[in-house]
Amino acid sequence: MELHVKNLMDSIEWESMPSILRFGLLHRAEFIKAGQKEGADRNDRALSPC
Repeated sequence: MELHVKNLMDSIEWESMPSILRFGLLHRAEFIKAGQKEGADRNDRALSPC
């Protein structure tokens, strides 16, 4: 699944996209990336010994 998403993202022509849409998508991508990083940090703490 991740490879399909990567291929889709690579095929998008960002320069031809309207700027409001481009910035919205980039903002959403940063939000998702931050959430994944935060979720990974929580899992690491849960697995570490006390």
